[in-house]
Amino acid sequence: MDGSVHTVKPVHPTDTRCANVSCFSSCHPWKGHLRHAEELVRGGRLQAIILRVLVVDDSDIVRRGICQILQTQVDIEVICEASDGADAVRKAREHRPDIVLLDITMPVMNGFEAARRIKHELPSTLILMVSQFDSAPFQREAITAGASGYVVKSNAASELIPALRKLYSQHAANLRGSSNG
Repeated sequence: MDGSVHTVKPVHPTDTRCANVSCFSSCHPWKGHLRHAEELVRGGRLQAIILRVLVVDDSDIVRRGICQILQTQVDIEVICEASDGADAVRKAREHRPDIVLLDITMPVMNGFEAARRIKHELPSTLILMVSQFDSAPFQREAITAGASGYVVKSNAASELIPALRKLYSQHAANLRGSSNG
């Protein structure tokens, strides 16, 4: 288990037979070792990549809602949760998620500062801000802080999964492009 990313094709976006993703109230470091075991193999080729996600929001209800949305996908694993920005930085450092879903207004450390610190320590980690504010200034500040995307919470049910996939596929394409040149 070298932690490398495998390039694969999705099985089917609505196929949830193997959706064994659970949302936890605390970190489960052993779950990261299961992602390779949960990848489906058909015809000798990997059929799904598992996106490892850290969900950060100070509201337990919102975190649960986001996790429920993510649970519907076979290729997304919630590896950890955090309830404030400082905890998000610690857990990102410890678990090294592919993507951090980050709220803006939180106690201890806000999402902008958490994004700056995560990107400084883990530059390849992607950050998607998920905020209650549908505000251009907040979106600009999120991008300045290191976020690669922004989703308004009221639109999360319809926009979160497409935004995650788009963000990750753009990142993968950029990595492929930089390795070819």
